[in-house]
Amino acid sequence: MQKKIVVIILIVGVVILAGAVIFTKFYPMSTSANYSPAGAGQTAATIDNFNAVDLNGNKVTNDIFSDYKLTMINVWTTSCSPCLKEMPDLAVLDKELEEKGFNVIGIVDDLIDADTGDVSESATELAFRICDQTGVKYTNLIPDATLKQGILNGLGGYPSTFFVDKDGKLVGKKYFGSHTKDEWKEIIEELLTKVEASSK
Repeated sequence: MQKKIVVIILIVGVVILAGAVIFTKFYPMSTSANYSPAGAGQTAATIDNFNAVDLNGNKVTNDIFSDYKLTMINVWTTSCSPCLKEMPDLAVLDKELEEKGFNVIGIVDDLIDADTGDVSESATELAFRICDQTGVKYTNLIPDATLKQGILNGLGGYPSTFFVDKDGKLVGKKYFGSHTKDEWKEIIEELLTKVEASSK
């Protein structure tokens, strides 16, 4: 009897493990070092005032949202292959939908050294190369403390993407994992319609 129980437990364990492997294959996601199950998926209604810099060292604040009806904020890391895979499509969508009042910005969430709190030069150079190789021209930020403690706190993994209006207010939900160009386009156009309707 005990042998049967052990065999059943082993079979159940193998099935669970196989399911996890299959899920990871089809829904790949790079896990965040600051992952917190209680905080995962929770985003403030508005992005607090921040003072970050882009990869070129230019100061960037909430004003980056004000010229656009809808801004996609795509949070990625230099070691996340699903992130890099979708970036060329995001670059295309940034240009294709610009006339509709759409904008993309990236936040590179692994450029700050966890031990020193300083921006890593080697990681920043890698981020530059990735943007060049993927054709990304849109702004990519090195997050400041406000972003780290706010919208980036408790991310479940990368890429994580969410949308804000011209005032920095969250529109729709947060999206985990990469998407195809067509999937993103459908989501973006839906949210643009929502934003336009709410502004009338």
